Amino acid sequence: MTAGIDAVTWLFVPGNAPHRFAKAATAGADAVIVDWEDAVRPENKTLAREETLRWLGSGGRAWVRVNAVDTDWFIGDIDAIAGANGVLGVVLPKAVPVEMSLRDVEDAVSAFANAARRADEAGYEALELQAAHGYLIHTFLSPLSNRRTDRYGGSQENRFRFLLEVVDRVRAVWPSGKALFVRLSCVDVEWTIDQTVDLVRELQRHGVDLVDCSSGGLTGVPAPGTEPGYGYQVPYAEEIRLRTGVATMAVGYIVHAAQAQSIIESGQADLVALGRELLHNPHWPIDAARKLNLTDPYSHAPARIAHWLRKRDESFPDFTPSTG
Repeated sequence: MTAGIDAVTWLFVPGNAPHRFAKAATAGADAVIVDWEDAVRPENKTLAREETLRWLGSGGRAWVRVNAVDTDWFIGDIDAIAGANGVLGVVLPKAVPVEMSLRDVEDAVSAFANAARRADEAGYEALELQAAHGYLIHTFLSPLSNRRTDRYGGSQENRFRFLLEVVDRVRAVWPSGKALFVRLSCVDVEWTIDQTVDLVRELQRHGVDLVDCSSGGLTGVPAPGTEPGYGYQVPYAEEIRLRTGVATMAVGYIVHAAQAQSIIESGQADLVALGRELLHNPHWPIDAARKLNLTDPYSHAPARIAHWLRKRDESFPDFTPSTG
């Protein structure tokens, strides 16, 4: 078995089934988890704990999933595995979401501002707030996830409030000469492009320079009724740009140099963002510069690298690199 942080496959085995422990350990999974929670009925919790510790004490090695913190078994579970031989780590049970208190909300807003201040001190020139894909800010924006009844929930104005407070606090510490972006899921379940347009107009008034236009996230699908394809989210960036006048960034299966250039030249977006394509080809900017026939495609590369790449291009007529 590998260390849990590196594990890809996790095999769960009930804690009250000791006859399965050894078999699970040799099944080839990266990590074995002896489960004291879901897989064990209440009347068998103590037995599961005893059988697991007996096996671990005889040379077994595994992770242990303990019972929830609000159960009668949690403290006993933690006491039992503290210092026990063979315990590789503890897996916490499923968490039940708890509505943030107003103090929690204020602390979160302050945390965003503090992060922005540190980013400025570190020398970063642009900052993006992630308000899409089911992350914290997105859960406030969406009526699907936001069930609050105070000033942060209910109406559209209230659901916008948390993000706008974050933007205001960030903008207060983030220099006016540095760009502030916000990433949005422009369409999602119970969320339309019209709502995004309303939000973007508010963001513009609060000092946001550009909107990064993505989609989906709360239910695990890109967007209702859409299928991923080359540049499938570009229309969101185009529509928001046209209706609000705010600069936009297009993202999502933008992989080819000519494709990216066309998006910019046609006015569909002001910037394009690449993610996984850069994992595939970390030198995409240089590759794109060559394919777009820039006079000196290596002008932004470090001098020592640019020298050898230029020299290679001149090696013989019609030389083409592997990504050409």
